[in-house]
Amino acid sequence: MKIYTHNVRGLNTPHKRHTLLKDLKTSQADIICLQETHFQSTTSPVLGKATYPHQYHATAPSKRKGVSILISRHLAFDEITVTKDPHGRYIILICTINSSTYTIVNTYMPNANQCGYLHNLLKLITSTQTGTTIIYGDFNQIQDPALDSTAQHTPHRNKSAHLNRAVACEIGTSAWSDHNPVELTLADHYNYKNRGPWRLNEQLLTDPQFIQSLRHDMQTYFHTNDTPEVTPLTLWMTHKPVIRGILIRRAAHLKKQQQHAPIQNLKRLQDLHRTNQITPSKATRAEITDLQKQIHTVNFQK
Repeated sequence: MKIYTHNVRGLNTPHKRHTLLKDLKTSQADIICLQETHFQSTTSPVLGKATYPHQYHATAPSKRKGVSILISRHLAFDEITVTKDPHGRYIILICTINSSTYTIVNTYMPNANQCGYLHNLLKLITSTQTGTTIIYGDFNQIQDPALDSTAQHTPHRNKSAHLNRAVACEIGTSAWSDHNPVELTLADHYNYKNRGPWRLNEQLLTDPQFIQSLRHDMQTYFHTNDTPEVTPLTLWMTHKPVIRGILIRRAAHLKKQQQHAPIQNLKRLQDLHRTNQITPSKATRAEITDLQKQIHTVNFQK
């Protein structure tokens, strides 16, 4: 899965939009994060709708700022909730991609007070994020003057917070913007070769019903396989992967349930916000506050 991020310095001319789409076709990126689109809140041009049918734009009242997220038709995509800054500074998109949950953030930071802005943005992200959280954007900061300056440098690889999923990270070149695009390629699934040895989820042993079911499965296994042609050593050694498989399936089931709950809460929160916009009431606002506290508590405990 390839992500493309670029400060485009305005896309209100057909020529620049056409040039961008040519670059995206060459890149074959799956997720596009754009900054400084300069779209107005009343209108946002369509950007390659056939290839990127899912498009999200945060715009300002005037032709300034603006960020966009485009999702390719090649991904199995489902929106959960989306939060847009009315001043065109950020989009927070919570979604599922290829059956995995992501929180995708695209931001265009101001030229001053970046620390204060980032502090508030991270608080907002923490209150709602779920799944894998990835933040893209133009942070208006120079981390390494030797690399992040106007001097010409060849593309190079950067480190990623998800090293076991990062396949490549490249800084490209652009002839039509004063910023260069960055492309990050993530593996859709974790590389099992990079994982440590399997460990028992001890939480499973606190469930009496599961322990009883596990005991029954083991009794069935030994009763079925304890035959004259199977040696005691083979019988004993073979039961280990059998019980491990049962434990892994149970742990996966519990993990799926735990991931499903915050998604349902986020959908409920989005519905409450819509209801409160149409028919404001103290009861709805109180329910929104309680649900936000619940989501924040769950994310903090993670």
